Amino acid sequence: MIKISLGIVSSLGISSGAHAQTISPNLLPETEPTNPQTLPIADPLMQSVPSVQIFSDVTPDDWAYEYVKTLNERYNLKIGDADGKFRGNEPLTRYEFASVLAQVLKRVEIFRDQEQEELNALQRLLNSYRDALTSLRIRMRGLPRQDGRAELNGLEERSDRLVKQNVSPTTKLQTQIVQSLTDGTGANTTTLSRIRLNLRSSFRGTDQLVTQLEFGNNGRDAIAKAQEEQGNALGSVGAIADGGGLIETGTATQGRIRKLYYEFPVSQAVRVAIGSNLPPSDFVDRNRFANSSGRNFASSFFANNPLIVQNEIDQLGGAGVAADWKITPQISLRGIYAAADADRPQSNNVVTNIAAAQGVSAPLPQTTGGLFGDRYQATIEAEYQPRKDVAVRLQYTNAQINGMDINAVGLNAEWAIRREIAVFGRLGFGRYAGFNLRRFEDLDLNPRSWMVGATLRNFLITGSKAGIAIGQPFVESDFGNATQTNTEAYFSFLINDKINLIPSLQIVSNPDNRRGKTIWQWAFRVVVDF
Repeated sequence: MIKISLGIVSSLGISSGAHAQTISPNLLPETEPTNPQTLPIADPLMQSVPSVQIFSDVTPDDWAYEYVKTLNERYNLKIGDADGKFRGNEPLTRYEFASVLAQVLKRVEIFRDQEQEELNALQRLLNSYRDALTSLRIRMRGLPRQDGRAELNGLEERSDRLVKQNVSPTTKLQTQIVQSLTDGTGANTTTLSRIRLNLRSSFRGTDQLVTQLEFGNNGRDAIAKAQEEQGNALGSVGAIADGGGLIETGTATQGRIRKLYYEFPVSQAVRVAIGSNLPPSDFVDRNRFANSSGRNFASSFFANNPLIVQNEIDQLGGAGVAADWKITPQISLRGIYAAADADRPQSNNVVTNIAAAQGVSAPLPQTTGGLFGDRYQATIEAEYQPRKDVAVRLQYTNAQINGMDINAVGLNAEWAIRREIAVFGRLGFGRYAGFNLRRFEDLDLNPRSWMVGATLRNFLITGSKAGIAIGQPFVESDFGNATQTNTEAYFSFLINDKINLIPSLQIVSNPDNRRGKTIWQWAFRVVVDF
């Protein structure tokens, strides 16, 4: 094997004998990954002043953060804090991240047979953090900014040559295990399990083939029990909308392919995904503070707007296509079409058989199936992000689910008020019309849905996160005799880079829009990512 040293030390002007500075990261709310194409070009008159972009925050969700963490673990670099650990779950300022990156680059050697994706990622790191690395060099040696840029050129050229010499595809496995212990009103203590295996394969470095395998123990919580007793219209796998409890509820014991799609760039501004299993929540209605059950709220309701992301499409995944167009650094346009029954070439006779067994003799309409038939969802979303700490998304969904025609508009907003404090909210208005084949009734509804919440970092314990939210999944006086209200509070703290402990309390009043007892439910969740 031929090893080619990049000579990073001399390029950065950092003495090889000196130990790079340790880092004590400042924690902040999660932010969107930094886009290298949005970095500003410095004014020639201001070359001696570090760019404001240097101080943009870098979070564990950022591709650069994840890549540096991978290098640290793969090569056993032992960089970061005073105890020799890089804490890959804590956000850093851009300058702090540059210091970590400098430590990595001092120790890593690039091999001629290295994977194409890894080499491309290294090139992206150099391009994205050139200003921050140069600023780091200025602080350490006081050299002119222009000299720092010139010395980095040789490193970039060597990296370019290595990227061109390597064409091998690569696949990476990421695993998440969720184990929950829960108890609540009217239910026994239960355990719920869910395992997701995520395979991401890249052939060119800029594309990815995403495959997710999922299986669990088909467990139920107290909220699911109460909703099922009322007909399960608003459960985690409800017939009308998702207003459920723990998101891992009902995960089947037999393994299934939940995601299978290929994502690739069409241009610098447009990415497209196509496949046989595309969950809409992968592409629309994202929110940094309420969208990941392994990091924040455990309830399936608070993960998405139930009128915009249709429960039966997202749970099953659908065949179709999705696109993301970054029109400007502040404006993005996204869309997805997914059909849950694209593999079914004919109408569904199972519904008629079930209806007959329940004494319903009248002829019933049939779901047509296929790529363009019932059940499908088409959603378009426009995002405006004037600053890194604020984002607003406008949404529209058209769907046909079990014989019902659905149209809905939505609003999704988030605001990181300060490093430690953030607020979010979702609002939706819909129109549901038609004979619902799961409930065997004709419906004509105009529902509303809303939720608001807040998150707080470093609450009681450094590195922890707490959150609270309240909302109503399906507000419609003609559906049920009451309105379900969901409330959740959680506290999340990290044992290490891979293990997250999340105790939570969920309260659901009038489950399934039926007047009845309020469900109080606690859960203790252990989330392992590796």
